[in-house]
Amino acid sequence: MQPLIRDIGDWRQVDPPYARLPENRSIAYDRLKKQHERSPKFIIAQTHVHPWERYRLLRGSERALTDPLLHPVEFSALLNKIHSYYLKELTFWAGSEVDGLFIMDDWGSRRRLLMNPEIWRYFFKPLYTDYAQLAKSEGKFVFMHSDGFIPSIIPDLIEIGVDALNIQLLLMDYKKLAALVSGKITLWGQPVLGLNRTTSLRRSVQRMHEYFYRAEGGLIIRADFDVDITPQMVETVLDEWQGLQRATKNKNLHTI
Repeated sequence: MQPLIRDIGDWRQVDPPYARLPENRSIAYDRLKKQHERSPKFIIAQTHVHPWERYRLLRGSERALTDPLLHPVEFSALLNKIHSYYLKELTFWAGSEVDGLFIMDDWGSRRRLLMNPEIWRYFFKPLYTDYAQLAKSEGKFVFMHSDGFIPSIIPDLIEIGVDALNIQLLLMDYKKLAALVSGKITLWGQPVLGLNRTTSLRRSVQRMHEYFYRAEGGLIIRADFDVDITPQMVETVLDEWQGLQRATKNKNLHTI
């Protein structure tokens, strides 16, 4: 599939919105407030904020990786155009009754970050800082997802105020990762549901608990359904987690 912007000089021709916001905010806010009143559960706004992924879709993966070096001025201009819209989207959600805001960008391959960390810090860290500061200004938690091997930028995400980070834990060294995040950020992880053996699934949950659980919090476990996931797999994960919860007798463990 051809990217929408083949020539970086054409970046001005692409206009947001990339997702449509409600025309009447008061009606939308009223509905969110009523939903919040009906349920005591923690509500995360599943926003579409992903500046890197959006840029990559507009320019194609190869151009997206070379643009910061070959066309830094145009790269910054298009990225800021994307960013300005996402700020509007987050501003809408931050003014609502939700508890947390969700952002995402897949930043790693299976072995390393997709770009030099210093380039990432120059172009992208300020964007995520804006998102986190906006959320905090309205008393919201910040949840972020990023696939791939990303330990080199986790300290940056901690610094800017990301509260919960959903990453591919199995790509990481648990011991090194625990030393990096312990007491600083909550991991929002998923055991390997692709494992068919019940013992392997249970051991996956146990290892997550062993390395990342702290008495004051620090670990949220999740179990998502997918095409290859059976209800029995999810039940096994939740059963093992609830057993650990009972064993520790700690109310800071949460299942979502």
